[in-house]
Amino acid sequence: MKIRFMLVILLGIIVLLQSYVHASTQTEPIEQLIQLAEQEQIPLEKWQVVMKDELDRNRASKIAKNLANYFPASYINREETSQAVKWVASNLHKQTQLSETFIMIVPKKEHGKVQISYALAGENWSEQTRSIYLAKTMDVTKVLFTPDVKKFACLSMLSNDKMNKVYFFEKFVEKLNVQALDSIQEKDFTVLSGYTPYWEQTIPGKDSLMNIQLAAREDAGGNTTMTIGTPIIITEY
Repeated sequence: MKIRFMLVILLGIIVLLQSYVHASTQTEPIEQLIQLAEQEQIPLEKWQVVMKDELDRNRASKIAKNLANYFPASYINREETSQAVKWVASNLHKQTQLSETFIMIVPKKEHGKVQISYALAGENWSEQTRSIYLAKTMDVTKVLFTPDVKKFACLSMLSNDKMNKVYFFEKFVEKLNVQALDSIQEKDFTVLSGYTPYWEQTIPGKDSLMNIQLAAREDAGGNTTMTIGTPIIITEY
C-alpha cells in the first residue's frame, strides 16, 4: 500500500515537472519574431507586448486600491471625466530601458465594461530582457487579468542594405507560412493581413480568421520601417 502511494506521488511530481518545463521552454510570438529578425540580421527598432481584458467592477475597485503595490516605483495618475475614471501606472526601468504601462478605464455608466491593458516595451532584446519579460507578464496575468486576456505582440524593424520592403514581405510570409487574406498597397505604405498556423490566438478577418499583420512604411528620406503584429498590429505603423 505504501509503495503504491509513493508511486502515485512520484507520478504526480513527474507530471508537474513536465508541465513546468513545457511552460518555461515554450516560445512566445514576440520571441519568434525577434529570432526571425536576428536570423535575417535586421536591426530592431522596438518591440512591444500588450495585454487587454475586461473586468467586473468589484475586481477593478480592488486593483485601483492596490496599484502602488502592483507597480512599485511607478508614476500613478488618476483622471476623471464625465464619462469615466482612468487610472494610469507607468514606469521606465533605467537599467534595462524597458517601459511598462498599465491603464484601467472605469465607465461611470453602471453596466459599462471596465477595460484594462498592460504594455511592456523595449528597444533591445537579450536573455536578461527575456527573463524580465516572462516574469512580469506572468505576474500581471496572475494578479490583474482573467483567463480571457488577449495578448498582442508587435515588432518594428528598420530597413538595411540586405532587407527592403519586397524582400521583407516575401521572407516573413515564407518563414511564418502565412496565408494572405487581405492587403492594402499605396505608394509609400503596404499592409498584409493573413493567417499563420504558428499562433493559436486569432481574430475575425474579412472572410476568415486572421492572426498576423505585416506592414511597411517609407518615409521622405527613403527609409523603411517594417512592422509585424499578432494577431493584429495595434501600435502606429
